[in-house]
Amino acid sequence: MTDGQNRDHWDRVGARYQENWATPRQRVLAAQELAFVVGHLPDTPGQTVLDVGIGSGRVLEALLAQPNVDAVYGLDVAPAMVRACKEKFDGHTKLKDLFVCDVAHEPLPVPDRLSFVSAIRMLKYNANWWEIVEDRLLPHVAPGGVLVFSMPNSNSVKRVSRAYDVPYFKTTEKELRRRLAAARLEPLEFAGFTKLPDMLYRNLTGPRLTSSLLALERGADRVVGPAALALELFVAARRVR
Repeated sequence: MTDGQNRDHWDRVGARYQENWATPRQRVLAAQELAFVVGHLPDTPGQTVLDVGIGSGRVLEALLAQPNVDAVYGLDVAPAMVRACKEKFDGHTKLKDLFVCDVAHEPLPVPDRLSFVSAIRMLKYNANWWEIVEDRLLPHVAPGGVLVFSMPNSNSVKRVSRAYDVPYFKTTEKELRRRLAAARLEPLEFAGFTKLPDMLYRNLTGPRLTSSLLALERGADRVVGPAALALELFVAARRVR
């Protein structure tokens, strides 16, 4: 699949992407992921932040709601996603601008010295995903600022998880730690919020069965840790001064 096809796919999905988070399990997962993201925001007031791959505005909305955030920027490869978010957050005083931008190939049209940058569930659709982190995102993070991102875990059951509509790439915690060190990024936390295959949760609407599977997830976390075997690795890192 070409970069243009990837963009066209997400442009067709548009605001419907939020439907992926409608089941009971996906709502719990969304809450866990958002808590990880905002939990790594610097706690001093006046934060200027960027969300990369805004989709239907899930992370963007959480960032706008934080009292220590003064200015929010966002971007996405898909024009339909950007249009949907502009409509959804029209008039929000903290939202400075939203841009259509292919971060795999284009410079970011946002200010430098941002205090916080998030890139959740979007890097995996790019073969040059680490180049995006190191050469596109990191230069916009101020010294001492925080970068939060996610990537699928090669050491998981992702291969028997749900089928993806577009190709995606994976990595490991070991590789990520090596790359962070080389880029002078200090790891703050590695996490993961689901180890069981997506097929076990797909179309799951019953709260009782959802609770049982969540209990299995918590038990696995206690045994091997939250990041080990996780389908998606969530990383928070600070740019070293």
